[in-house]
Amino acid sequence: MTVYQASNAIQDLQQRYGVIGRITGKGVQAQQLTDILLRKREEHQTTLSEIGNDATPKEQFDQQYTNVFTGTVIDQLIVIDRQVDPLTPLLTQLTYEGLIDEFYGVSESGQADLPTSVVTPPSQQQQQQQQQHQQHQQRQLNQHVHDPDHTQHAVTADSRKKLNLISDQQEDLDPSDIAFTYSGYAPLSVRLVQCVIDKSSVLGPKYKKRAAVGPVTGAAAAASTGGWKGAEEILKYIPGPRVDELQHSESFIREDKLRKILVKNSGKRNAAGKNGGGAAIGNKHTVLVLFVGGITYAEISALRFVAKRSEHLYNLVIATTGIISGDKVIDACLEV
Repeated sequence: MTVYQASNAIQDLQQRYGVIGRITGKGVQAQQLTDILLRKREEHQTTLSEIGNDATPKEQFDQQYTNVFTGTVIDQLIVIDRQVDPLTPLLTQLTYEGLIDEFYGVSESGQADLPTSVVTPPSQQQQQQQQQHQQHQQRQLNQHVHDPDHTQHAVTADSRKKLNLISDQQEDLDPSDIAFTYSGYAPLSVRLVQCVIDKSSVLGPKYKKRAAVGPVTGAAAAASTGGWKGAEEILKYIPGPRVDELQHSESFIREDKLRKILVKNSGKRNAAGKNGGGAAIGNKHTVLVLFVGGITYAEISALRFVAKRSEHLYNLVIATTGIISGDKVIDACLEV
């Protein structure tokens, strides 16, 4: 999938669910995708302004209220260019889905073809030998990951230290950080996402998000994250341009009042649906994270971990141009 195709997919989402309140990104392709989205929105606004009396009811509605629904469903879009973090896919994934993808491969439909030796119960002697071999491999892998000689040139020393990419104390059974996905290494790509929505985990407790007094929605919710604010010094050491665009019109105040009314009414409907057996959406902000260039299963696990942290107020929706791994990256290079 190309950048243009990805932008078309995002534009389709905006037409269905309303304009995304804020677009944040890092990397050349993130900048390209954002420019295309902004241009498409400008063209759409121009088209609506030229509509005459013969417009259809839908076109008339879009002309008057298209900006009112900014951020009512998707508060923010975070775009990460794979070129910003080319190292992570080359590392061995240490999550359940990641290991299956590393050794057996997972199809686009989420299926894996396993050899019969995996599903057939081994004998007691084979089981003991496999257990000893796995323990030996685990010790070697942990030593390799924690060896500074293998990690000191992954990224610059400053960004590695400030982003806490290498963790010497990592509890795999009860993880407290995303570094569990690579046994002590935190994916740079996911750290960048945390710099936007979970600043306290990366930049320190002074950026701890205050509890909201009631629901905040739309562009106001997107603006409350501050975008890249606080991470400017770190981003200087990471390649690629920085993207941060707030999407709202000149009549932002009027639209925000109407959004609050709409959300308040929808909240009542959600509560009624919950009492009647339906599912309530809640007051969490929805953030769409898009990886342009592919994402690994371990990075997906890391993003899920970020979303599940108790102090977070976000629902993360993960989108990507493809699922990748180290083997797929190397195979693509060999084809070239």
